[in-house]
This record gives sequence, structure tokens and C-alpha cells, in this order.
Amino acid sequence: SGLDCRDSYKYDWRGLREMTEAENWAHYWLGLPSIHEPGSNFEYCNGGSYMLTSILSRATGQTPLDFAQEHLFDPLGITPGEWPESPEGINYGWGSMHLLLPDMARFGWLYLNEGLWEGEQIIPASYVEEAVSPQISSGTLSDDYGYQWWVSGDGYYMALGYQGQYIIVVPEEELVVAVVSKLPDRDFHLPESYLHTHILPAILTDEALPDNPEAYQTLLEAIQ
Repeated sequence: SGLDCRDSYKYDWRGLREMTEAENWAHYWLGLPSIHEPGSNFEYCNGGSYMLTSILSRATGQTPLDFAQEHLFDPLGITPGEWPESPEGINYGWGSMHLLLPDMARFGWLYLNEGLWEGEQIIPASYVEEAVSPQISSGTLSDDYGYQWWVSGDGYYMALGYQGQYIIVVPEEELVVAVVSKLPDRDFHLPESYLHTHILPAILTDEALPDNPEAYQTLLEAIQ
């Protein structure tokens, strides 16, 4: 957007606190100083994601949650939990939606299959392709940014949330990895690290492996 939002972890969420204390969140955000030409500079901005849900609500006449329930969650068989609202009745665009781990995986699987779910095109394939393609360099390691997805130069893309909530899609391996966690800030990157150190190296074949009851029991004990 080019606006001086300063509302990410880099700024200790200062701008986010200011916005949520304002009488009207959209008016607060639109009143921020412009410090870059729009589209010219990457800055992670939670308020920008809130504006997306505000625009969606105005365009559809529905709350973002109701719209998502009708057009996304119901077709995927997802029942979301809480998704807080602003004083204007707009769901938080930047996060705080409560989803079960299998439902996060369903969302990743939808994107892996280019928006197709059980024979129904839920999201246009052309949009999915754009969304998971680099749209701007984020300036952080090898990651670029698409439409709300982090795009890695290593051939996968991620939805990445506070304290290490992840949906990682690896198209070459037809793989979706979903993670819920409560990691401290210094460790929030661990799920992506484990993708490289444990998950991808464990892929031996694209065929089903023979039954291994002993190993399966070991896995159950480890999970417990």
C-alpha cells in the first residue's frame, strides 16, 4: 500500500494496537502517512489485510465470515471457530481465526489442486496460480510474497501465522504440511526448518509403503 502502518512484529505490533484502539479501524488505516509509491516496496502490514476484509464486506453485503462460510468453508466441509470482529462488524483480516488442524490442511490441499475440490472449482485456477507466484520481493532470505502466501525459492509456498501456525504446500511432492504450535518468537521458523531436515528427506517414493505394524505402533507411542 505504501502506507506507514508499522504494525508487524518488527514494530512490536505498535500500529496494530493503535488501529484497534481507534473508533473506526478503516478510517485510521486510510489516514496513515504515505511513505512509498504503492506497489514499490514490501512491508508486512496487518492493517492492509484488515482492509481486504473491509472491501470484501462492502462488495458482497456480507460479513467476511458469512461470505467465506458460503463460498469456501461449506464446500470444503470446514466449520470454523471464533473469528473476532472490529467495532464495525468486520472480521479481522490479518488473523485470529480459529481452525482445526485438518481444516488447515484442507485449505492447503485446495491450493495444491489449483482450487479444485471433489470435482468442483472452488477458486479459479488462474487466481491460484497468481496467488502462489512471486508478486514482490519481501527482502527476507529467499522468500517472495504472493497474494497472502509466502513463496519460497525452493519450490513451495506457505501460509505463516503468529507463533508458528503453518500451511506449507510443496507441489512437486504433492505434499501439504499443516502445523499448529505456540512457539516463542525466536523459534517460530522451526516448522519450516523441519520441512527441510525431516519431512522432505523422509519421502522415499510416491507409492504406498508396505504395512509396518511395529513402526506404526512406535509412531502412536511418540504421538501420545
